[in-house]
Amino acid sequence: MAGPVIITNKPFKIVQHDLRPYLPFWFLQADGETPLDITGATVEIVVATVQKTTDAPRVTAAKFRKECDILDALQGHGEYRWEGNDTDTAGPFSYQFKILWPGTVEEPQTVPVDYYLDLIVLDDLT
Repeated sequence: MAGPVIITNKPFKIVQHDLRPYLPFWFLQADGETPLDITGATVEIVVATVQKTTDAPRVTAAKFRKECDILDALQGHGEYRWEGNDTDTAGPFSYQFKILWPGTVEEPQTVPVDYYLDLIVLDDLT
Protein backbone atom coordinates (compact mmCIF):
# COMPACT_ATOMS: atom_id res chain seq x y z
CA MET A 1 0.00 0.00 0.00
CA ALA A 2 1.26 3.47 -0.87
CA GLY A 3 2.04 5.98 1.83
CA PRO A 4 0.41 9.35 2.46
CA VAL A 5 0.26 11.94 -0.27
CA ILE A 6 0.64 15.68 0.01
CA ILE A 7 -1.27 18.59 -1.42
CA THR A 8 0.74 21.80 -1.67
CA ASN A 9 1.66 24.50 -4.17
CA LYS A 10 4.02 22.98 -6.71
CA PRO A 11 6.44 24.51 -7.47
CA PHE A 12 6.49 26.88 -4.52
CA LYS A 13 8.06 30.25 -5.36
CA ILE A 14 9.40 32.89 -3.00
CA VAL A 15 11.70 35.89 -3.50
CA GLN A 16 15.21 35.82 -2.04
CA HIS A 17 15.30 37.15 1.57
CA ASP A 18 11.47 37.14 1.87
CA LEU A 19 9.84 35.34 4.79
CA ARG A 20 6.29 35.31 3.36
CA PRO A 21 4.23 33.69 1.99
CA TYR A 22 4.44 30.69 4.30
CA LEU A 23 4.59 27.27 2.66
CA PRO A 24 1.30 25.41 3.32
CA PHE A 25 0.74 21.65 3.22
CA TRP A 26 -2.10 19.16 3.59
CA PHE A 27 -1.37 15.47 4.11
CA LEU A 28 -3.86 12.95 2.78
CA GLN A 29 -4.21 9.19 3.22
CA ALA A 30 -3.04 6.96 0.36
CA ASP A 31 -6.54 7.21 -1.21
CA GLY A 32 -5.75 10.87 -2.01
CA GLU A 33 -9.00 12.10 -0.44
CA THR A 34 -9.07 11.36 3.29
CA PRO A 35 -7.11 13.77 5.52
CA LEU A 36 -4.18 12.17 7.37
CA ASP A 37 -4.58 12.70 11.12
CA ILE A 38 -1.18 13.87 12.41
CA THR A 39 -2.29 14.40 16.00
CA GLY A 40 0.72 14.00 18.30
CA ALA A 41 3.20 13.97 15.42
CA THR A 42 5.90 16.51 14.61
CA VAL A 43 6.44 17.60 11.00
CA GLU A 44 9.75 18.85 9.62
CA ILE A 45 10.62 20.26 6.22
CA VAL A 46 13.88 19.14 4.61
CA VAL A 47 15.25 21.47 1.90
CA ALA A 48 18.20 20.51 -0.28
CA THR A 49 20.05 21.42 -3.43
CA VAL A 50 19.27 18.74 -5.98
CA GLN A 51 20.99 18.08 -9.27
CA LYS A 52 18.52 17.04 -11.97
CA THR A 53 19.82 14.17 -14.11
CA THR A 54 18.29 12.05 -16.86
CA ASP A 55 18.09 9.03 -14.53
CA ALA A 56 16.81 10.51 -11.28
CA PRO A 57 17.32 13.63 -9.15
CA ARG A 58 20.32 13.44 -6.83
CA VAL A 59 20.66 15.38 -3.59
CA THR A 60 23.91 17.32 -3.65
CA ALA A 61 23.70 19.33 -0.41
CA ALA A 62 21.24 19.72 2.45
CA LYS A 63 20.30 23.36 3.07
CA PHE A 64 18.21 22.93 6.25
CA ARG A 65 15.81 20.75 8.22
CA LYS A 66 13.37 22.58 10.49
CA GLU A 67 10.09 22.05 12.31
CA CYS A 68 6.78 23.12 10.74
CA ASP A 69 3.68 24.50 12.44
CA ILE A 70 0.64 22.22 12.68
CA LEU A 71 -2.52 24.27 12.06
CA ASP A 72 -5.16 21.48 12.08
CA ALA A 73 -3.81 18.05 13.03
CA LEU A 74 -7.06 16.21 12.29
CA GLN A 75 -7.03 17.58 8.73
CA GLY A 76 -3.26 17.01 8.25
CA HIS A 77 -2.80 20.74 7.66
CA GLY A 78 0.19 22.89 8.53
CA GLU A 79 2.71 25.35 7.17
CA TYR A 80 6.38 26.18 7.23
CA ARG A 81 7.21 29.73 8.30
CA TRP A 82 10.47 30.86 6.74
CA GLU A 83 13.22 31.95 9.14
CA GLY A 84 16.45 33.96 8.99
CA ASN A 85 18.62 32.71 6.15
CA ASP A 86 16.23 30.05 4.74
CA THR A 87 15.78 32.11 1.57
CA ASP A 88 19.20 33.79 1.42
CA THR A 89 20.30 31.91 -1.72
CA ALA A 90 18.48 32.23 -5.04
CA GLY A 91 17.99 29.14 -7.14
CA PRO A 92 16.08 25.91 -7.48
CA PHE A 93 15.79 23.60 -4.47
CA SER A 94 13.85 20.47 -3.62
CA TYR A 95 12.04 19.59 -0.43
CA GLN A 96 10.21 16.83 1.36
CA PHE A 97 8.50 16.54 4.71
CA LYS A 98 9.35 14.21 7.60
CA ILE A 99 6.42 13.20 9.77
CA LEU A 100 7.83 12.10 13.13
CA TRP A 101 5.20 9.81 14.63
CA PRO A 102 5.21 9.56 18.43
CA GLY A 103 5.89 6.37 20.30
CA THR A 104 8.47 4.76 22.52
CA VAL A 105 10.82 5.18 19.57
CA GLU A 106 10.18 8.09 17.19
CA GLU A 107 9.04 6.72 13.83
CA PRO A 108 9.90 8.99 10.85
CA GLN A 109 7.96 8.88 7.59
CA THR A 110 8.99 10.83 4.47
CA VAL A 111 6.27 12.52 2.40
CA PRO A 112 6.21 12.35 -0.57
CA VAL A 113 8.16 9.14 -0.87
CA ASP A 114 8.54 8.85 -4.63
CA TYR A 115 9.54 12.36 -5.76
CA TYR A 116 10.83 15.72 -4.54
CA LEU A 117 8.75 18.87 -4.34
CA ASP A 118 10.14 21.95 -6.10
CA LEU A 119 11.08 25.20 -4.38
CA ILE A 120 12.23 28.19 -6.40
CA VAL A 121 13.90 31.12 -4.66
CA LEU A 122 13.83 34.02 -7.13
CA ASP A 123 16.55 36.70 -7.26
CA ASP A 124 15.78 39.81 -5.20
CA LEU A 125 16.00 42.82 -7.51
CA THR A 126 16.51 45.34 -4.71
